[in-house]
Amino acid sequence: PALADKRVRQAINYALDRDTLLESILLGYGKSTDQVFGPDSGAYVDDLDGTYDYDPAKAKKLLADAGSPDGFDLPLPAIPGFETPLAALTQQLADVGIRVQSEPVSTSTFLADLAAGKFPAVYFNYFQGEPWVAINQLISTNALYNPFKTTTPELQQLIDAVQTGGAESSELAKKVNEYVTDEAWFAPVYRIDQIYVYKSDVVSVEKQIQSAVPAIYNYTPAG
Repeated sequence: PALADKRVRQAINYALDRDTLLESILLGYGKSTDQVFGPDSGAYVDDLDGTYDYDPAKAKKLLADAGSPDGFDLPLPAIPGFETPLAALTQQLADVGIRVQSEPVSTSTFLADLAAGKFPAVYFNYFQGEPWVAINQLISTNALYNPFKTTTPELQQLIDAVQTGGAESSELAKKVNEYVTDEAWFAPVYRIDQIYVYKSDVVSVEKQIQSAVPAIYNYTPAG
């Protein structure tokens, strides 16, 4: 129930030392971020990164203002493969009074359980794709990662504008990005570098949005 309060969601964001998490978990191979839309999406807003700079004192104050001065328990599914980042997040959240309760999950039923709203929140990795793809995966009432069908009339109006925006849809999606970032719907941590190697004297490669490794047609002979 605490997550219904915007101040609590913002407190979670202020509790995260993203730069330290990036260095300790990924050895710096990535970039810390406060938004779920990536730089190549067209909906990225440079000024949003830095919205929630690490500030545990502010996080504690927000929790107190929201009626949780002693913090609260936050159940999170313990998804296999995410043990290290989840442990780091657990420690940082504990520092402001948010007590993560790790709950074992079955990988065979995880997505079904997620869609059924069995978890109040979840930590996972997600690609930062094109705006309309991201909206329908993360934000709209049809999104898998919005199992509680959370929305507001203002947000729905912004989403409708993106859907009918044509060539302007990416620019219009920036408003969606700004809205969900301000409302702290998410607590993004970092964008992970996808690393691949090629011989520059043999081929040149063009990176491809929504793809960790470019498709074969993105490779051309050098020169």
